[in-house]
Amino acid sequence: SLSLNSEFTKINSLDAQNWDQRRIKVLGYWVPNTTIYLDNRSHNATSGVHVLSALKLKENDSILWVNRGWGIKPPGFIEKSKKFIDGKKYLPYEIKDIVEIEGIAHIDLMKRIELTSDLSILRNGRLWQNIDWSSLYQLLESQKSLDFDIVWPFILWQTSKTSDGLIRSIPKVKVDVSKHLGYAVQWFLLSCLAIFFAWRLGGVRD
Repeated sequence: SLSLNSEFTKINSLDAQNWDQRRIKVLGYWVPNTTIYLDNRSHNATSGVHVLSALKLKENDSILWVNRGWGIKPPGFIEKSKKFIDGKKYLPYEIKDIVEIEGIAHIDLMKRIELTSDLSILRNGRLWQNIDWSSLYQLLESQKSLDFDIVWPFILWQTSKTSDGLIRSIPKVKVDVSKHLGYAVQWFLLSCLAIFFAWRLGGVRD
């Protein structure tokens, strides 16, 4: 696996495509007050959230967003959602310690369809329906004591084990089925055309 600390100068581009689907290992500190929850994410038909927290890398002033895993949350905006709205649920335990996190980089933010334009529903405290890079950057800038130079343009989906009670799950890579079917049809038609000309040319020689 790659290490962002050691590979920082080797892959000196923030082009997300350079990192997509790579297995990466990082050392850093969890940034306090940055945990957010992506609502309406199910696991085995159970409603819940994906838990994201910012990690400041140990050897450079850069920030990496980590999808730490999936946790249970009752559906809807009920009283039990208060800890999610306040950002006080599933917090990292090692908030003052250096941690080693391993995972898979994904550039796809896996957005869900938004059925409303009501901002109070789309983003209720730390309980969000979707994420985008602008909103994540604004959240980091709101932390007055946090200094950083760059934010890495991918989400690290954690695979290493930690004692936070979250379930690790890696998103399936999207496959463009229609594109592959198009290639298959194209080659089939070319094969039919080749057989047709071979038959015609064979008939002319006779």
